[in-house]
Amino acid sequence: MEFCEVMKMKYTVETAYPYEFVKCKTLVDARKQVRKFKKEGKHASIIAVTENGNDYIVE
Repeated sequence: MEFCEVMKMKYTVETAYPYEFVKCKTLVDARKQVRKFKKEGKHASIIAVTENGNDYIVE
């Protein structure tokens, strides 16, 4: 189990312009969504938000 999954984070995948946001339940789901966007030629990144509101970019 990864550290991020222990902290009960919320994950959002976002793309560069045109902006698209997809909420994901797990880090694995978020990584799958990033791969899907990259196959479409879009730049995507994962944003993880902790329980106390800190946010991190996961590459």
